[in-house]
Amino acid sequence: VYTNALAAGADMYVSFEGAPAVACGKGNGYFDVVYENLALKFASQAALYNVLKTTGTKIPQTETGMSCLRDAVGNVCLQFVRNGVLAPGKWNSPQTFGDPETFKQNIQDNGWYIYSTPIALQSQSERESRVAPLIQCACKRSGAIHEADLIVILER
Repeated sequence: VYTNALAAGADMYVSFEGAPAVACGKGNGYFDVVYENLALKFASQAALYNVLKTTGTKIPQTETGMSCLRDAVGNVCLQFVRNGVLAPGKWNSPQTFGDPETFKQNIQDNGWYIYSTPIALQSQSERESRVAPLIQCACKRSGAIHEADLIVILER
Protein backbone atom coordinates (compact mmCIF):
# COMPACT_ATOMS: atom_id res chain seq x y z
CA VAL A 1 0.00 0.00 0.00
CA TYR A 2 2.82 2.38 0.94
CA THR A 3 4.70 1.85 -2.34
CA ASN A 4 1.53 2.18 -4.43
CA ALA A 5 0.52 5.37 -2.63
CA LEU A 6 3.95 6.93 -3.21
CA ALA A 7 3.87 5.93 -6.88
CA ALA A 8 0.42 7.51 -7.27
CA GLY A 9 1.55 10.73 -5.64
CA ALA A 10 -0.66 10.39 -2.56
CA ASP A 11 0.37 11.93 0.75
CA MET A 12 0.04 9.63 3.73
CA TYR A 13 0.06 10.15 7.47
CA VAL A 14 2.20 7.33 8.79
CA SER A 15 4.21 6.28 11.81
CA PHE A 16 7.90 5.39 11.54
CA GLU A 17 8.92 3.58 14.72
CA GLY A 18 6.29 5.47 16.69
CA ALA A 19 7.07 8.91 15.26
CA PRO A 20 4.18 10.41 13.24
CA ALA A 21 5.17 11.66 9.79
CA VAL A 22 3.84 12.64 6.41
CA ALA A 23 5.12 10.56 3.51
CA CYS A 24 4.81 12.39 0.20
CA GLY A 25 4.67 10.64 -3.12
CA LYS A 26 5.76 12.42 -6.26
CA GLY A 27 4.09 10.16 -8.82
CA ASN A 28 1.64 12.77 -10.10
CA GLY A 29 3.41 15.81 -8.69
CA TYR A 30 3.56 16.76 -5.05
CA PHE A 31 0.22 17.60 -3.46
CA ASP A 32 1.54 20.81 -1.87
CA VAL A 33 2.54 22.16 -5.29
CA VAL A 34 -0.93 21.54 -6.71
CA TYR A 35 -2.60 23.04 -3.63
CA GLU A 36 -0.29 26.08 -3.50
CA ASN A 37 -0.76 26.78 -7.21
CA LEU A 38 -4.53 26.79 -6.77
CA ALA A 39 -4.30 28.89 -3.61
CA LEU A 40 -2.13 31.49 -5.40
CA LYS A 41 -4.53 31.57 -8.35
CA PHE A 42 -7.65 31.97 -6.20
CA ALA A 43 -6.06 34.52 -3.85
CA SER A 44 -4.93 36.63 -6.83
CA GLN A 45 -8.39 36.47 -8.41
CA ALA A 46 -10.01 37.46 -5.09
CA ALA A 47 -7.57 40.34 -4.63
CA LEU A 48 -8.32 41.74 -8.09
CA TYR A 49 -12.06 41.27 -7.57
CA ASN A 50 -11.90 43.08 -4.24
CA VAL A 51 -10.14 46.06 -5.82
CA LEU A 52 -12.56 46.20 -8.74
CA LYS A 53 -15.78 45.67 -6.80
CA THR A 54 -15.18 47.19 -3.37
CA THR A 55 -13.43 50.44 -4.25
CA GLY A 56 -15.75 53.31 -3.28
CA THR A 57 -15.08 55.19 -6.49
CA LYS A 58 -14.08 54.25 -10.00
CA ILE A 59 -10.60 52.99 -10.70
CA PRO A 60 -9.10 55.34 -13.29
CA GLN A 61 -7.90 53.82 -16.53
CA THR A 62 -4.44 55.27 -15.92
CA GLU A 63 -1.11 53.99 -14.66
CA THR A 64 -2.28 55.00 -11.16
CA GLY A 65 -5.33 52.78 -11.56
CA MET A 66 -3.18 49.93 -12.84
CA SER A 67 -0.89 50.40 -9.86
CA CYS A 68 -3.85 49.60 -7.58
CA LEU A 69 -4.36 46.30 -9.39
CA ARG A 70 -0.65 45.42 -9.41
CA ASP A 71 -0.38 46.28 -5.71
CA ALA A 72 -3.26 43.93 -4.91
CA VAL A 73 -1.48 41.05 -6.64
CA GLY A 74 1.80 42.09 -5.01
CA ASN A 75 0.19 41.82 -1.57
CA VAL A 76 -0.86 38.26 -2.41
CA CYS A 77 2.69 37.44 -3.49
CA LEU A 78 4.06 38.92 -0.27
CA GLN A 79 1.66 36.74 1.73
CA PHE A 80 2.92 33.68 -0.15
CA VAL A 81 6.54 34.63 0.60
CA ARG A 82 5.64 34.92 4.29
CA ASN A 83 4.03 31.47 4.32
CA GLY A 84 6.98 29.85 2.53
CA VAL A 85 5.46 29.15 -0.88
CA LEU A 86 7.50 31.78 -2.77
CA ALA A 87 11.05 32.96 -2.13
CA PRO A 88 13.62 35.26 -3.68
CA GLY A 89 16.05 33.48 -5.97
CA LYS A 90 17.58 33.22 -9.42
CA TRP A 91 15.15 32.98 -12.35
CA ASN A 92 16.16 29.96 -14.44
CA SER A 93 13.52 29.98 -17.16
CA PRO A 94 14.23 31.74 -20.48
CA GLN A 95 10.67 33.14 -20.38
CA THR A 96 10.44 36.74 -19.16
CA PHE A 97 8.25 39.78 -19.81
CA GLY A 98 8.60 43.49 -19.30
CA ASP A 99 12.17 44.72 -18.94
CA PRO A 100 14.36 41.58 -18.55
CA GLU A 101 16.77 43.20 -16.07
CA THR A 102 13.96 44.57 -13.89
CA PHE A 103 12.24 41.17 -14.12
CA LYS A 104 15.32 39.26 -12.92
CA GLN A 105 16.14 41.79 -10.19
CA ASN A 106 12.62 41.65 -8.76
CA ILE A 107 12.66 37.85 -8.71
CA GLN A 108 16.09 37.95 -7.03
CA ASP A 109 15.01 40.53 -4.42
CA ASN A 110 11.34 39.65 -3.81
CA GLY A 111 10.53 36.26 -5.31
CA TRP A 112 8.02 37.75 -7.74
CA TYR A 113 7.63 40.29 -10.54
CA ILE A 114 4.40 41.95 -11.67
CA TYR A 115 4.08 43.78 -14.98
CA SER A 116 1.20 45.28 -16.89
CA THR A 117 1.17 46.52 -20.44
CA PRO A 118 1.34 50.33 -20.37
CA ILE A 119 -2.00 52.11 -20.67
CA ALA A 120 -0.58 54.12 -23.59
CA LEU A 121 -0.33 50.89 -25.62
CA GLN A 122 -3.92 49.85 -24.96
CA SER A 123 -6.25 49.65 -27.95
CA GLN A 124 -9.13 52.07 -28.24
CA SER A 125 -11.66 49.23 -28.17
CA GLU A 126 -10.22 47.94 -24.87
CA ARG A 127 -10.35 51.45 -23.41
CA GLU A 128 -13.96 51.87 -24.46
CA SER A 129 -14.81 48.43 -23.01
CA ARG A 130 -13.11 49.45 -19.74
CA VAL A 131 -10.83 46.43 -19.81
CA ALA A 132 -7.51 46.71 -17.97
CA PRO A 133 -4.32 45.92 -19.87
CA LEU A 134 -2.90 42.45 -19.30
CA ILE A 135 -1.26 41.95 -15.91
CA GLN A 136 1.49 39.33 -15.75
CA CYS A 137 3.02 37.88 -12.60
CA ALA A 138 6.09 35.65 -12.38
CA CYS A 139 6.79 33.86 -9.11
CA LYS A 140 9.76 31.88 -7.83
CA ARG A 141 8.71 28.83 -5.80
CA SER A 142 10.60 28.25 -2.58
CA GLY A 143 10.68 24.51 -3.15
CA ALA A 144 10.78 21.93 -0.37
CA ILE A 145 13.26 19.50 1.13
CA HIS A 146 12.14 15.90 1.48
CA GLU A 147 15.49 14.14 1.75
CA ALA A 148 18.95 14.79 3.07
CA ASP A 149 22.28 12.99 2.93
CA LEU A 150 24.77 13.11 5.74
CA ILE A 151 28.40 12.14 6.05
CA VAL A 152 29.86 11.79 9.53
CA ILE A 153 33.60 11.52 9.95
CA LEU A 154 34.91 10.34 13.29
CA GLU A 155 38.51 10.44 14.32
CA ARG A 156 40.18 8.81 17.31
